[in-house]
Formats: sequence, C-alpha cells, structure tokens
Amino acid sequence: MNVKTENTYLQDYIKVLPKLLNIGRRFDQELATIIEDGLVQDYMIDYEDISNVVRNNSKLSSENVYRKKVSRFKIELQDINKLEAQSDKKVKLNPALFPKRGYLSEGKAKLVVQFNKGKIYIYNPILSDEPIFYSDGFTALDYISFLNTLDRNKFERDIFALEIIKLFEDGEYQWVRGTNDHLLVNVSQRHHVKNKLNRMVKIGLCKLEKDFYFLEQGLVESYEWLQNFDEVDFKIQIDFTEEGILIKRI
Repeated sequence: MNVKTENTYLQDYIKVLPKLLNIGRRFDQELATIIEDGLVQDYMIDYEDISNVVRNNSKLSSENVYRKKVSRFKIELQDINKLEAQSDKKVKLNPALFPKRGYLSEGKAKLVVQFNKGKIYIYNPILSDEPIFYSDGFTALDYISFLNTLDRNKFERDIFALEIIKLFEDGEYQWVRGTNDHLLVNVSQRHHVKNKLNRMVKIGLCKLEKDFYFLEQGLVESYEWLQNFDEVDFKIQIDFTEEGILIKRI
C-alpha cells in the first residue's frame, strides 16, 4: 500500500508535525520517519509553509534512503524504497539536522513515528529503545486520540520534559550535558539558551514568570520558568553559576 500525500490520515499528521518537532529549536526544518503498512516515508518539514508537498524520485544510496533537499518555502517529500518490514519494525533515523546539510547523519537527536494497524508509536532512541508517548512509558494511541492529545499539548509537554533544549554551535545541533530532569549549559552559550527560550515564548509553548536576562560570567542568579501547558504545568529553574547554566525541572 502506497502512502499518498492526499491521504487524509497523513495530511492531518503532517499539519501537526512541525509544531510537534520544533520545540525550542533554532531552525524549523525537521525530519520524521513514518512507517505504515511496511512502507517507510521520510518527511522534511518547513514550519513556515507546510502547504506545498513535492515528490522526487532520485535515489541517494544503498541504504534505501533518499537525499532530502531543504527549502524555506516548500516541503520536498522524496520517495524511499519500499521496505518489507514486519508489523513491529522500528526504523531509527536522525531528525533535526542543520538545514544546509539536508541529509541524515549520526549523533543527532532522533524521533521515530511508527503507524501500525491504526496505532501510533513514538520512539526517542537517544533516551531509550522502548517506545514512548507520555513520560511514564509506553503508550499506543489510535489516530483520533493522537490528534486530540496534540491539540491539548500533552505530547509537546512531555517531549519538552525529556528533551528540554538544544544548543546551536558551530553549525550543528549539540546536545547539552544532563539527564531527563536537568541540563548543564556552558556559560559561554548563555545567549543561545536565551534565544531558544524566547522563541518558545514567541510561539506560545511557554511563558516566563518574569523578564529573562543573563548575567555576566561568575555571577549567580536563579529564575523560575513556568511551562504553561494545559492540565499539568511544571516549572523550570535556571541557575547561573560559575560552572555554567543549570536548567532543571522542579
């Protein structure tokens, strides 16, 4: 069964995917893997314009993956070889690449979306090999429940709790040191952190309890950051220390 862009099932998912993937990230293009009925498709998303979808049949390599060409003004959706996958097949590809590169690379953040028999499974292999949907572990929701959940921001809330922020340095996305509950950011990168948080405020994913500013290296200050999602709010505390900026969930 071919997965067509005209299919309402995928069209609706594509509409919500950019918002799902662009939490606290500098650039808007993202890549996700969709698996349905054994057919693997990769989508490069432009958050600013998701109305134009283009197919291209040129092959990339023997890995059954096609090169992604990124445009600020359109999505270029390129076919991938039909893989004879089992119903529980998990394909782990790396999204969130620096746009000018436009192809898969190791060592970046990962997000895998799998559709099987009306169920949706979310994988974040950088944290675990097990599927995740909520932060308390495995969940598989049907299509309608999935979209309804996105509308209530629950999924975004939990993804943020797991992947709080990424920094942009030397042309590539870098994971900062930390666990699911805290991150330690080098003081020299404080302006990147500020830009990420301000962007999240701008697109309505969070709000700051007070004006957010950075002190010079060596000074210490703390702020609380309220994550303003429906139903379950939580706070992020940001401590500026001589060692770096400590971001933790409280």
